[in-house]
Amino acid sequence: MCVSCTSSCCSATQLTRVDVRGQTWSTVWSTCCGRQQGAYDPYGHGTIVNVDPLGRATHTATVSSVTAHSGNYTDPIDAQTIGEVTTKYDSRGRVTA
Repeated sequence: MCVSCTSSCCSATQLTRVDVRGQTWSTVWSTCCGRQQGAYDPYGHGTIVNVDPLGRATHTATVSSVTAHSGNYTDPIDAQTIGEVTTKYDSRGRVTA
């Protein structure tokens, strides 16, 4: 397995790995806090995850092209969004919606 990291202008670090078939899979990490921002398969399909200051997922979007969102992971492009889930928490950290 080959692993490499690159930094881009979108304030994220990308970790890639190549599977036994030579296909590249990628994970995008936020450079500000080291949390996973998204992941995608060799075809670009994947998920974008936004978190609150405590690291809890507040918004998850399944998209047809993660790389098309590289400048803005917080507001996915509607035409490329397959599905979205928004999660809210109460003051005790319990899921409310």
